[in-house]
Amino acid sequence: MSVVQSGLLLMLGTPFALAIWITLVHRRRVEAGERSTSHHVAEVSGFVGGFAKATVDLESTVMEAAAALGPLVRGHWVRLSQAVSPAMTVQVDPNVLATALRETMMTAVRATPGGQVLVTAASLGRQLHICITDDGRGDDQRLRESLVREAGASIALQGGSVVVQATPGRGTIVTIRLPLPGGESEEIDDLERFPALADQAA
Repeated sequence: MSVVQSGLLLMLGTPFALAIWITLVHRRRVEAGERSTSHHVAEVSGFVGGFAKATVDLESTVMEAAAALGPLVRGHWVRLSQAVSPAMTVQVDPNVLATALRETMMTAVRATPGGQVLVTAASLGRQLHICITDDGRGDDQRLRESLVREAGASIALQGGSVVVQATPGRGTIVTIRLPLPGGESEEIDDLERFPALADQAA
């Protein structure tokens, strides 16, 4: 990326600017005959026509993200748990989902020294909601939104969104919403199964 492009990205500081830059990088690599393997290029593979969408096993993806964060989790004395059905899948670019999970989980761990982080998933209507819930007490809404902005930009290019619900002094829930194919889905309220964290959704 050139100095001019870097300056533009920093000046605008928006997911839209980030998406433009990622798209330009991806197009250049496709034209050069390179295979898109970098983190940022993979994020927008579907946006420019070279979609790497696949059926992703959500439980395995969450477990891999948790394993990658092992040293950080241990260093912050955080209890990181996940409650995701082994049968749950989603159609998405695997690299985009893995990166978004790592970034949102990493942010939650850093905000919760000595606390708990819980990852759950539920099919609600035609959406899959992946919730990263922590009991950290320091973050406010704007700060947490800024910390997950890049993950939100990449998920938006998949037709989804990232929603933040932060309550100072009580914790934060970051929800990654992804579209599901049409059809009936069983509605599950994961927080009801974890009363220790349920108050944070109030």
